Amino acid sequence: MPQPTMRIHASPARRPGRKALWLGLAAGLISRRFRTPLPDVTGGDLRKHDYSASTQRIGVRFTERIRNVFRFRWIREIF
Repeated sequence: MPQPTMRIHASPARRPGRKALWLGLAAGLISRRFRTPLPDVTGGDLRKHDYSASTQRIGVRFTERIRNVFRFRWIREIF
């Protein structure tokens, strides 16, 4: 005959105890004290992570006819 085991179930809807509230408050204050500010984003950072769109780099090839049609639009966008 198996021995009955005692199981304790905590209800998730139960309010936290005083000890849990104090520990949460202390952890919040300590983490607030030791936080570090985010670094400022500079223009160099943006340039470093920017990429130029090149059709040859992504493996797309255009015929000379298509290139002639769109050449003036591309030049206008660049300048």
